[in-house]
Amino acid sequence: MDGNKPYGRWTDGALNPERIPAPKTTFDGIPTQPVRRARLYENGTWVATIWTDGKHAAGVLPPPHDSATRNERQARGRATGMARQAQAEAYRRGERAEHTLDPARYAPEYELGEIQEAERASSPWPEQV
Repeated sequence: MDGNKPYGRWTDGALNPERIPAPKTTFDGIPTQPVRRARLYENGTWVATIWTDGKHAAGVLPPPHDSATRNERQARGRATGMARQAQAEAYRRGERAEHTLDPARYAPEYELGEIQEAERASSPWPEQV
């Protein structure tokens, strides 16, 4: 075999796939204006934080890491997944991102706490709330 020619299977032809954009399925994850947020509770335990910029961006954040038990971590995972699914459904229905802070969206399994303005206006990350 000639040392100057690559094997046929290692040519660049097969390694250059076309990029096909996927359809958008939920709200943007980067806020473009001041953020509002509220804690999500399950039986009085904080399991997630719901946030939105009110127009195009919304999301869910887990509580900060701490010494939570395995059951608490599992509850946080379930709440985060349910909230993301609820937000994706709202996006598919054409609702504005501000509607992700509607308590009825998460009831009866979860309770939405008081809606707060973020201290850092463009960041959904909780400070020491």
